[in-house]
Amino acid sequence: LTSNGHATVKNSRFQGDGSWDAYDGIRAEGAGELTVTNSVFSRYVYGVLTTNGSSSPDRRILNSTFANVKYHGVNHHVGQLEVRNCIFSLEPSNSKRGYGMLKGNSATMTHSHNLVHGFSIPFSGISPDDSYVLKEPLFQNENAEDFHLAKGSPAINSGMDTGMYVPLDLEGNVRPAHGVFEMGAYEYTEADGSLRILKWLERQ
Repeated sequence: LTSNGHATVKNSRFQGDGSWDAYDGIRAEGAGELTVTNSVFSRYVYGVLTTNGSSSPDRRILNSTFANVKYHGVNHHVGQLEVRNCIFSLEPSNSKRGYGMLKGNSATMTHSHNLVHGFSIPFSGISPDDSYVLKEPLFQNENAEDFHLAKGSPAINSGMDTGMYVPLDLEGNVRPAHGVFEMGAYEYTEADGSLRILKWLERQ
């Protein structure tokens, strides 16, 4: 997805071919505003790249999933970017590499409630708060491009209220399904798996 004008993208799936030629899931240039919600991007080198232009466009990415990323989750250099309730996960076949979320000196980023996993350097230019999750997202079947959340995923019940922008998920399910929003494009709708394990202690 490349945009140098004003664009709104929702309820969409984008898939690269997994090569280093499939460069950017989202590439935002120039002065255009961009809003992306409830979307899935997989098998790209960069999940998000903002570059070029001297203006300060507003860009917003909410409740979206960036999976099987080859290098950087977010590489943000121009303008304002808001990122909330998103998942950024390096492809499992890669040893750790790249940045999870990188912000350049001339850019600004508002962010919270994101899951970042697998990258060599999770954050650069930003400081995450306690709303972040740094664990494997636990998709249903990542190899088969099924990025629904599996039972016990740390992204379940870990998001913030984004209902003003995303009252439904990618498949039309009401958000939130069980009181708290999920991270990523899909809401977890099964009641028996909506609780996630925070800590496990075994005693003998």
